[in-house]
Amino acid sequence: MAALELLSPLTSPGLRESTLREINESPSIREASIRELRHMLENEKHLRSRTDAPFLLRFLRARKFDVDAAFELVKNYYRCRSKYTEVYNGLLPSKVKGNLMYNYQTLLPHRDLQGRAIILVKSGAWNPNEYGPDEVFKTNTMCMEQAILDPDTQVNGVVMINDVKGLGFHHIRCCPPSHFVKVIHLAQDGFPARFKALHIVNEPLFLRAFMAVLLPFMKEKFRKRISDTQVNGVVMINDVKGLGFHHFVSPSALPKEYGGTQDDLDNEDFVRTLEQNEELFRKDAEYGYTEK
Repeated sequence: MAALELLSPLTSPGLRESTLREINESPSIREASIRELRHMLENEKHLRSRTDAPFLLRFLRARKFDVDAAFELVKNYYRCRSKYTEVYNGLLPSKVKGNLMYNYQTLLPHRDLQGRAIILVKSGAWNPNEYGPDEVFKTNTMCMEQAILDPDTQVNGVVMINDVKGLGFHHIRCCPPSHFVKVIHLAQDGFPARFKALHIVNEPLFLRAFMAVLLPFMKEKFRKRISDTQVNGVVMINDVKGLGFHHFVSPSALPKEYGGTQDDLDNEDFVRTLEQNEELFRKDAEYGYTEK
């Protein structure tokens, strides 16, 4: 069953060609790398992995066709699925639909000018009394799983906008330190995506100190991907309708509430697309490490 995709296609062939060069992808390298990675996975004990080309390309592109690094990423991906059952058990569109209908989390339908997919999370709008931090992260993970079905997103990467307007200590109290360690671990070591930027907008003052605590848990390369020298290594923007924010994310990709030209956030179409991929995600859950 082919996956249904949501994002608008790339409008610039030159953009895709330049990015393919950046990640060392060519037809000959692609074919040889898929064959080598498949062989490695088929000989990995206690692991039942998908080995079809579309799946393997996610990992090869995320690691710029370094086959050994892609092999480690596949193993880490499945290890995380086994370790973090609170996230991956029941990771299905039907299970996160209710959360998505709050319109707090989504995959925006339009790309930025660099061809990257945009995940928008309104952390400050989250009501911990409605659902817990693991449910929030499960929903974010579902958005990411949907995003990387798209080959253009695999090539060009993903940016995340985290709107923390309204975020308070009542949110932080609900999240033990282990939760943040888990999020960082999955993002930088256990997921086949090219994370290109994190933009934190509408931040309260206390968040800068909080981010300073989290940064040491991130690898240097990962910090750089979310960094700006102005605020302790993290992009933090208050004027979401101003030129400062639009320097990072074009208004053509943003909802009106962020100074963009698109309609206000409504997950109805996104949820409909996810639901049509239910069986695909259900089959994905059948793979992984077996008991030793």
